[in-house]
Amino acid sequence: YIRRIYDKDNKIGPRGNTEQDQADLETWEYLLLTTLAPMSSQCNYLQRFHNKIKNDDALERYQVQTLRCYDILEGQL
Repeated sequence: YIRRIYDKDNKIGPRGNTEQDQADLETWEYLLLTTLAPMSSQCNYLQRFHNKIKNDDALERYQVQTLRCYDILEGQL
């Protein structure tokens, strides 16, 4: 919303001005915000800060999901 309303010069928005360009940018933006960032944050937390109680299953789950997200991103790049 903020980008659509206040970024009239497309300084932080997509390179093109079509609705498809906007939709493509939002798709990747939402993937990063809702999937990659939370998964990698949880993975880092479990590896570095949650040392008192080891939960290898949770750590493995977050590692696999984080790598899956990076694979999706790498495939697009």
